[in-house]
Amino acid sequence: MNDMRTYLVTIFLSAAIFLANGALAANSDQHEKEKKTRSDVTSGAYLQAANNRAKQAEMFKDAYETGVARTLVGLRSPTFKDGREKTSQRLERDRQLAHKVEKIAGHLTDKQAGDLVNMIAEYGAAQPDTELVDVIEGFLLTEAKK
Repeated sequence: MNDMRTYLVTIFLSAAIFLANGALAANSDQHEKEKKTRSDVTSGAYLQAANNRAKQAEMFKDAYETGVARTLVGLRSPTFKDGREKTSQRLERDRQLAHKVEKIAGHLTDKQAGDLVNMIAEYGAAQPDTELVDVIEGFLLTEAKK
């Protein structure tokens, strides 16, 4: 399990560096739609792919990029997912939260990377049908609110 954790942290940090070099700028609606089709992976399926590290790394990379993009698009949108308008106070709060998510996403600490790996493992064991992207989105929002 320790080797797997080290490997996942390494994958995660590689993805974070990649994102820091420009992937965050590509979070348009079209990009989100394209990524969604490639990243509909459950946390359980991700953990089951542990014997194929290249596949698992690609699954994580796609899900992480999509999770960051979805989080930022949702926070910057003037409406909620259900179409209701956000208040001006909510828009400002979400704008500030989006700024924090953007900073966190490209520069996770070792502790944050480990926490994300643990969160994915916990969801994979307890709720294996949860999409990996949703776990990542939840993690980013939780970290940004700290």
